[in-house]
Amino acid sequence: MKKGWLWCQVFFLAVAISLLLSAPALAGTEPLIRVMLGENISSFSITVPWGNSGYTVQDGPGYPPVALSPGDKVEFAPVGANIQVKRNGTVLFTGGDRVEVVAPNWDTNVSVSFEGGRRYRGDIVVLNRNGKLRVVNRLPLEKYLYGVVPAEMPASWPAEAVKAQAIAARTYAFYRLKDPDVKDTGDYDVCDTVLCQVYSGKDVESSSANACIDATRGKLAYYNGKPIDALFHANAGGITENAKDVWGNDVPYLRSKDSRWDAYAIGTWGESSYCWRVEKSRSELERNLGVSPIASVQPEKVTSTGRVKTLRVTLQNGGTVSKSSSLLGLKSNLFTVSYQGSTVRDIVQDVPSAQVQVEGAAGRTTVDLSKAFVLGAGGTKVAVTLPAKVINSVVIGEKFIFVGRGDGHGVGMSQWGAYGMAKEGYTAAQIISHYYNGAYLYQAY
Repeated sequence: MKKGWLWCQVFFLAVAISLLLSAPALAGTEPLIRVMLGENISSFSITVPWGNSGYTVQDGPGYPPVALSPGDKVEFAPVGANIQVKRNGTVLFTGGDRVEVVAPNWDTNVSVSFEGGRRYRGDIVVLNRNGKLRVVNRLPLEKYLYGVVPAEMPASWPAEAVKAQAIAARTYAFYRLKDPDVKDTGDYDVCDTVLCQVYSGKDVESSSANACIDATRGKLAYYNGKPIDALFHANAGGITENAKDVWGNDVPYLRSKDSRWDAYAIGTWGESSYCWRVEKSRSELERNLGVSPIASVQPEKVTSTGRVKTLRVTLQNGGTVSKSSSLLGLKSNLFTVSYQGSTVRDIVQDVPSAQVQVEGAAGRTTVDLSKAFVLGAGGTKVAVTLPAKVINSVVIGEKFIFVGRGDGHGVGMSQWGAYGMAKEGYTAAQIISHYYNGAYLYQAY
């Protein structure tokens, strides 16, 4: 009887431990994010809009705050390694290398002069870095997304597409906050441009976009128990790219996926993101690639999705060089090239080597022509005499035509693809799981 009771206790304890270990982790708290608005700035000002009371400015954490009133204009300028602060033209103080404008709550805002008067929620942190100013906006992640999602995707698009964009943008930012391999331990976490993800502050906020952000609050795209690097782009041109073929590192959730919904851009203002045509003169192409005089260019290294990594550039003297296709500055690297107005020029070249490659039934082999011979009458061997010079023809293009598809690096979620999927009834979760192979949603807070 005692053995049976002991066995029951052990059994139920084991079950309890198993349930505890298998239960999802308790949701965390919403983090703050630091967004760099600008750097290498000589001077700038902020203005506290009317109706926004409670702002203070202080010489870094721990110093007594100075109250600001609605309508105040606060100017910042570097003085040596320090920062001088003026209010309405009068010097308030010259502090250290860090000054903070602290918001009374996250719903108030100030306008920033070097951003054209654009308004921002949250705190403004001003830093002196090597005699120039760096400006950082500090605010909660969800409020930050209010200024990201409608800047990256039209708020008028189908709600499930906008929700997918909110999840992707939130995950992208969270990844940079929490992953020890990418977290910036310096002054900021992300920038506000396409080099990170576009953040345009309060002025672009939309009630419909905010509703999609609120509906997905705290939801992240996860893979193997961690937030993913949720990269996205405007249009994949029908197929996304493998991260390995762009940056060299194989990421399991950033592999090529069908993106046939990109074609929804056709017939809309975004059509040029799906299919485009660019003409370049020979002189323009030479400026782009940094070589001259160019005769022609052709794709050299091409990925499995058809994107051109390098170009084989033929020069007018018959020589060839390899150049990165990114130097062309095209919308994407998914393109073909042809040329018009071409001329043919004969050039005399030295014979580079007697070693040639011969393709046969057994494969490719190297043949030394200096040891080659032909059989003459009676089976006699007659040595082959190699010329010292050869004449080759080079086609010289005058106008180069690039016809392509897609807009952006092509890795991760296609925004037009998300639009098309949402139009066909797919949910935000389905859009995320499609474009991020093996990813799933996780409630982080």
